[in-house]
Amino acid sequence: MQITTIKTVIPSPEITPNQKASKKSGQRIGYYYVIYKSLKQSQKNDVVKCFYIKGLLNFGLCVIKEGSPGDSKDKHGRDITDRLKWQYRLHEELQGKVRVPKLVGSFEENGNYYLVVETIKGISLSKFIKSTGKDTREMLMTGRKGAHKIIDYMIQMISLLDNLHQQQVVHRDVTPANFMIMPNGKLALIDLELSYSIKHQYPTPAFTLGTYGYMSPEQIAVNIPTIYEDIFSAGAILSQIFGGIHPMKLTEGPYEDIVNRINFFIPDKRLGEVIAQCLDPIPEKRPGLSHIRSELLMFRQHIKRNKGTSTYHTFTKDDIRKVVQSGINAFSTPLFSDDEGWFSANIETPFDEKNKLLKARYASFSLGDSGILYTLAKAKSSGFDISCVSEQVQKALDRIELKYISRPDQAASGLHRGADGIAAALSEGYRTQLLPVFPIEWIGKLLEKESQVHNYASGIAGQGFANMYCNEILAMPVTQARLGRYASRLINEQQDNGSWVRSYKGRKQRITKGYINGVSGIIHFLLTYAQHYQDTNALEAGKKGLNWLMKNAVSKNDILRWKSASGQPLADWFSEGSPGIALSFIKGYEITRNTMYKDAAIKALNANPIEIVDDNLSQQEGLSGLGEIYLEAYKVLEDQCWLNRASWIAQVVMQLKKTHPKYGNYWLVQDEKQPISSFMTGNAGVIHFLVRYCNNKLGLPLMVP
Repeated sequence: MQITTIKTVIPSPEITPNQKASKKSGQRIGYYYVIYKSLKQSQKNDVVKCFYIKGLLNFGLCVIKEGSPGDSKDKHGRDITDRLKWQYRLHEELQGKVRVPKLVGSFEENGNYYLVVETIKGISLSKFIKSTGKDTREMLMTGRKGAHKIIDYMIQMISLLDNLHQQQVVHRDVTPANFMIMPNGKLALIDLELSYSIKHQYPTPAFTLGTYGYMSPEQIAVNIPTIYEDIFSAGAILSQIFGGIHPMKLTEGPYEDIVNRINFFIPDKRLGEVIAQCLDPIPEKRPGLSHIRSELLMFRQHIKRNKGTSTYHTFTKDDIRKVVQSGINAFSTPLFSDDEGWFSANIETPFDEKNKLLKARYASFSLGDSGILYTLAKAKSSGFDISCVSEQVQKALDRIELKYISRPDQAASGLHRGADGIAAALSEGYRTQLLPVFPIEWIGKLLEKESQVHNYASGIAGQGFANMYCNEILAMPVTQARLGRYASRLINEQQDNGSWVRSYKGRKQRITKGYINGVSGIIHFLLTYAQHYQDTNALEAGKKGLNWLMKNAVSKNDILRWKSASGQPLADWFSEGSPGIALSFIKGYEITRNTMYKDAAIKALNANPIEIVDDNLSQQEGLSGLGEIYLEAYKVLEDQCWLNRASWIAQVVMQLKKTHPKYGNYWLVQDEKQPISSFMTGNAGVIHFLVRYCNNKLGLPLMVP
């Protein structure tokens, strides 16, 4: 089929041949098109949304994909322009047969090739799924309001793929982002760049890559494409919708592990079996699309009936200990370490466009060496073998000396990303004999600089926790004097209403409620200080802060939640939301035995489902941090339900472990494609939660032993 092109007569002054055009709103591109906004800029290809006017009755919005010769060239010499020209041909063939964006045209300008297609109004399926929140899995399994709409979208998705396959085309990038929900409730399929025509056996070989987690084993191996690739991808989407976990954490590894995960996250036995079959590594064993559609129709029809519960492997504490030991050993391998010791993801740009980790070296607790040291020290005190990481431990000490001890004036203060958190980690390492001999005066030196803000992560509340943590080692009058000064400063700077101002914008105050950066973390420090040093002023200030939090809570259905300073709902995690805020009420109850605080803590902890499922496993905004809070609630509130919730999270975390054939166990903690070592957002934090789950004598991270 011949490819039609439109030659422009007015070149853009903004570009030179073989260079990408700048993508400014209002700028002209080609003859008929005016840029409305940029949708994507990347080395591979830029995408812009434009207005086009080709006649009195021929105008509207369109999407233009730009390709420069030589960009993204594969080993067969094909570049991005070859892919775009192939998309043109597919759109031309599929018009009126499959609901894909209508072809508007194409053109070349200054050596670049541009594909122009219709803008499909609506939202992507991925955005819709995200909007339904973490209750989606429970909603589907119980038949709550909204479940039928989601199932109908899944049925449409399967029908759309079936229609495409009838045209002998394999899409090869079937993801929720590539289905658009139009205003009429119908689905459209977009992004045909990787598609393969069985009829034309083109392109040969097929274009490589795809989307991590949705690609079948044979697509990764670059085999000749078949429709079974799309069936695998459809199964991955169904596992994500019904199981609540991104497929990159579900669809890799031995098939028996995949089946066990599917059965764990999708309790409906019949549906789970069908989805697991879609993910079978042997393509011919996957079910046909018509069978999948029939099963979805049956599930929708009987959604509220008991259809049988899946069976799956439950991990014992012995199983967990073995995996934790393997995870500790992995810290000595290239997964997390090289000649310079442990590395982390660069905080500014963690990954490049090819999802390759961009390494950075940090010493801090949140991002770098100190958080790993802290976890290893806790693991050692719980009976785990940490001998394999001795070389990395020494390199971590060398980096701490270089970045903090040798240049104290340049070193940042603070618990999470500064000197104080490092001091606490060194203190724990010294106490458990994790660390080789090092100057004990380092600890005192790291605690000297006083922050100018109040909060837990970077302010004097967190510094106060670090000083209390280190005081057992230092036992110095200066440490206790510093603690008293921090407490007095927080008491004196507390507002009359019980809060603390985070910042000012003009005359407007910004008050943050959450734990990491807000009021609740400050309250927790004051209450802990009052508990350890019998300070009535600190106790009264803490109680005053708790009362302010209660007055500013939003209560609904026995759940307490809080809003941000701008009025937006806070995410229900440790960092800023209800679970983190609950820690302050738990401490308030522990000290005062006032049941009002206990009731508030319980209602705040009820913000999440009992059997919560989430992709994020981190301490900061994920399941490990939530699990730590549940363990604390069990210890103080003495109710088995909180241990049960922590146990469920431990099972979720164990289901999502990865196993490297040479280096052992690890986790993809957030949305990274390669493992990250750090405490708050990486593997060290996950391991700390599991160690603490196995050893109920351990306390919250960085809290006074």
